[in-house]
Amino acid sequence: MVDGRLIITGHKGFVGKSLVKMAKSRGFDVLFVEGDLLKSDTVSKLRESISASDVLVHLAGGFFGSDPKIVEKNTLVSLTVAKLASENPRLKIIYTSTGAVYGNSGSDPIAESTALNPNTVYGMSKKWGEEIFDYYIPHNQRRLTIFRLPSIYGPGNEIGVIARFIKSIQENDSLSLHGTGTQCRSFLHVEDLCEAILCNANSSLVGIFNLSESIPYSISEIIKILEEQSSFNLINLPLENTLDSMILDSSCYRSLTGWVTNRSVKEYIEKQFG
Repeated sequence: MVDGRLIITGHKGFVGKSLVKMAKSRGFDVLFVEGDLLKSDTVSKLRESISASDVLVHLAGGFFGSDPKIVEKNTLVSLTVAKLASENPRLKIIYTSTGAVYGNSGSDPIAESTALNPNTVYGMSKKWGEEIFDYYIPHNQRRLTIFRLPSIYGPGNEIGVIARFIKSIQENDSLSLHGTGTQCRSFLHVEDLCEAILCNANSSLVGIFNLSESIPYSISEIIKILEEQSSFNLINLPLENTLDSMILDSSCYRSLTGWVTNRSVKEYIEKQFG
């Protein structure tokens, strides 16, 4: 579907900005709608754009805020978007969910067949978003892809764990560690994510897929990489997140598409202090 029409929700966000830039550079006609996706006038504009598009990438959502606000951004907005998407039977839909729908993964990578057991409001709200799209887009139409994502990092991100650590060191010469540091995470560079999305937009492949780099890192390992680049004070604080570990197995999407990750956490951190 090169040169096709792509509509992106959440185009002003961290991932959205990168995706718009990459999609345009690869020949896509990119559409987006300004405004609150729960307001009737914005919904009308979105309906028009969706009806004229070949692929919808639903990125809009939120991680921070009160519990009701998180549900509003991730679940209620998805309800609106899924309803509109169901009106265009030729539209391919790509919904970005999260590995947090699994809850704690333990020490081993988890595959897409793993039961969903979210233990955060954010994870629950994204699970509901998946269920909403699954409800409105019938399986026999084979036009829905759900990507379950890890912690995304890269240029322009200010809220992820890597971005927060780097900013704290550069501005305050200190870093706050919540918990013991044994919490383990999968990561993915924003440009590798955008490449996966556009790869899927150009194919007939649909389904639910984890996306991540092959190597996960514990928080302590991230801190060790940072210590190799700069000196700083480490402040130990109580654990504030109930999601202990999230390690995703992305071998399914890799084997089906040949998608590879071309960036790494270590290289990215080194560049920020180079």
